[in-house]
Amino acid sequence: MQVPRPAASAPQFSHQLDNQTVDEGSTATLECQVSGQPEPAVRWYKEGRPINASQRVEMRKLDGRVRLILYGLKEHDSGRYTCIAQNHLGESSTSANLIVNGQIIIIIIIIIIMIHTSC
Repeated sequence: MQVPRPAASAPQFSHQLDNQTVDEGSTATLECQVSGQPEPAVRWYKEGRPINASQRVEMRKLDGRVRLILYGLKEHDSGRYTCIAQNHLGESSTSANLIVNGQIIIIIIIIIIMIHTSC
């Protein structure tokens, strides 16, 4: 008995990356859903530069769900992130902006609130 093979298909994102705004020191998870046959290879980029896994960067892929997890965010982590999925039939990509609010902004907001409440 022969098991039918799934039809070959180019990568396609059924769920795109979403823009995010987070505070400095927090964690951001960029997530998308991709399909394709054979299973596409996935690469991540920030501002066009490849991202590699590290202590602060984790990459996960399970059943087409693709995640980039960034820990201990700093303001310089802000930027445009892109996920590219590729197999021999083609390539597809999705991008989103990540904005990391620095501590200085939070301190300014606290000072403004304190000034307004003391008036």
